Amino acid sequence: MLSKEWRLLAFGFLMTLFSSPGQTFFIAYFSADLRQHLNLSHAEFSAVYSAATLLSAVAVVWTGTLIDRLDLRVFSQIVIAGLATGCAALAYGSNVLTLLVAFFLLRQFGQGLMVMSAGTTMVRYISAAPRMR
Repeated sequence: MLSKEWRLLAFGFLMTLFSSPGQTFFIAYFSADLRQHLNLSHAEFSAVYSAATLLSAVAVVWTGTLIDRLDLRVFSQIVIAGLATGCAALAYGSNVLTLLVAFFLLRQFGQGLMVMSAGTTMVRYISAAPRMR
């Protein structure tokens, strides 16, 4: 199966790997610099992060269904572009609103849709493949 489905396995691995910018551990790595740059307290930073995460959780209910309606290549390109936009917004943001938008994009496209697309693709396409016995 590995030799036959290597592209799907590579897709799942890479989408999971590159979801890191949207994961909490990755964002936490830069939290001190972000707080200092925007002059935020721990509580203010956490409130922005929490709001973005909650908004993403609500939005993923709708955006997650797009994987069933769009071609996987198109869906993946949208997800990758969304994550890249979130990374750029975080890098060039200069206020709290930009931080909120950046966190939302990172959480939505990185932690949410990238991981979901990897898992959904593995289950949908590899499970449907004939099994070797």
